[in-house]
Amino acid sequence: MMNEGQAYKLDTVSLRATDNLQKSWTMATKLAVLDRIEELRERLLKVSSNNELLEKLSDIEHQQWMEWSKSVAPEVSEERRKRWEKLWIPYADLSEEMKEEDRKYARKVLEAFKI
Repeated sequence: MMNEGQAYKLDTVSLRATDNLQKSWTMATKLAVLDRIEELRERLLKVSSNNELLEKLSDIEHQQWMEWSKSVAPEVSEERRKRWEKLWIPYADLSEEMKEEDRKYARKVLEAFKI
């Protein structure tokens, strides 16, 4: 998610952008440019928020998988159990490759809610 410092920088850029607009531009054109900048800013905030939500859902998915895999571990082969045991760690400590496996299911949740 965008922090206050990043939002301030974006606002500062927006103000500088309008200072550099050609003098011949009408006020309506300048306002349209400002509106577009604000629209892009809001989209950036939403994308940042969606990425944060994706990571939270992925963490929950991993916790759910760990709970399930531990419950069925006595019933699977020793080889599989040993592979799983290496993944019984916090989501944050997983490799990017393994995080992506959890993200696949988190994206399905986001898609189901059209987020």
